[in-house]
Amino acid sequence: MKKSLYFLFILALFCLTGCKDTLVPKPIKLTCNINTFDAPISCISRSTADADKLYIGQEDGCIIEKVNNNCQTYSINSNRRIYDILEYSEDSLFVGTRDAGLKLLAKSSRQPQTYYIKNKRMNYSVYSMALDDDKQCLYVGTSNGLFRLNLKDGSTSHELTPIQLGKCSKNCGVNKVVIKEKKLYVASE
Repeated sequence: MKKSLYFLFILALFCLTGCKDTLVPKPIKLTCNINTFDAPISCISRSTADADKLYIGQEDGCIIEKVNNNCQTYSINSNRRIYDILEYSEDSLFVGTRDAGLKLLAKSSRQPQTYYIKNKRMNYSVYSMALDDDKQCLYVGTSNGLFRLNLKDGSTSHELTPIQLGKCSKNCGVNKVVIKEKKLYVASE
């Protein structure tokens, strides 16, 4: 009987000690890197394909691609502040700007394409973007509401399609869009 109790005590101690290690999250290692750029930074986005790559948007319309300590600069040919950057492919970035709309920048040719809202043209701000898992649809949070860009089958339309948010009759600004587990989350005014 004593051996059984001793065995149970050791087993319980082992289980409790083992569980403690799995429940305690490991702390994040914080590092500090100081970089100096020609303009203030307005956004930072991570690459979906390369964990070492960052895209840094600046207030003067420039984008810096930073991989470890190497930097490459791109311009959207506008001096408008960049609010968001989303990597669409290895060679292309969707760029959300202040008062100059949505752009798709081809890094190799350094040429941006522009997308517009009917009756607004490019006079709107893009605050946030989310790409669905299949890369078929881009959701765009703007100063004029929520919009969608159809990307399937190489669609050539440059017009964003509005998405009605509930029963609201006016277009409220959409500050953030996120897709998680095939659900679209929207932060709006």
